[in-house]
Amino acid sequence: MAVTNNIREIREQRGIYQDDLAAAIGFSTKTVGRIERGDSTPICRVYDTDF
Repeated sequence: MAVTNNIREIREQRGIYQDDLAAAIGFSTKTVGRIERGDSTPICRVYDTDF
């Protein structure tokens, strides 16, 4: 399973909207959508969040 599929699956399991995830990680909602569709590759960084 691709990273993009994992991001979407986990986000949906936890009831997190794309715009909330985008705000938490400092990306635009469009960028999160592109990553989830596989149109863009995320840069791996470690974030400290409470999700």
